[in-house]
Amino acid sequence: MTALGQHLAHTCKIPTVLVDYDRRGSNLALSLGLEANSGLEGILSAPEVDLRLIQRTLLSQEAEAGKGQRLHLLAQRPGPESHVDPELVLQLGGALCQLFSMSVWDIPSHRPSGSDEILENADIRVVLVDYTLQNARAAHILLSDFGDESRGQRFFLVANAARHGDAPAI
Repeated sequence: MTALGQHLAHTCKIPTVLVDYDRRGSNLALSLGLEANSGLEGILSAPEVDLRLIQRTLLSQEAEAGKGQRLHLLAQRPGPESHVDPELVLQLGGALCQLFSMSVWDIPSHRPSGSDEILENADIRVVLVDYTLQNARAAHILLSDFGDESRGQRFFLVANAARHGDAPAI
C-alpha cells in the first residue's frame, strides 16, 4: 500500500492520504520512515469526526525541495483493536474525501469492525494479494462479498510479485 500511495502522490501528483486500518499490526508508518502516533485511535474513540483533529493527527514525510506535501498518513501505534461504530468510520471516510483527492485504506484480511462499510462504499476497491493459497482464498471471499460493480464501483485484483522475484514491484 505504501508504494501505491507514493505513486499516486508523487508520480500522479494526487493529494493522497493512506489510512492504516490494521490497528493490531499497523506498519505503514514504519514503511514510510515515520513514527506512528495515536491519531487514528483518537479519531475513532471520539463521539464524532472532527476535521481539525484529523488534520492535526496526520503524519507526512518531509517535503522534498520545491514540492508540496501530497502524501499523508493516518495511523496509530500497534495495539489492541476495539469495536468501532461503523457510522463513525463512514464519517471519517467522508471527511477524508473532503480533505484529499484520494484516500487509500489498508484494511487487513481479518476485516475489523467498520471495514466492510468502507469496502461497500468505496468508489475503487483494490485487493492486493500475494501468490499464496491463503491469499487466494481471502481474495475469493472478498470477490464474493464485494466484487459486484453494479453500483458503478470498480474492483481491481492485483497480484504482488515482489516476494516471488527480483523486481520490487507490484
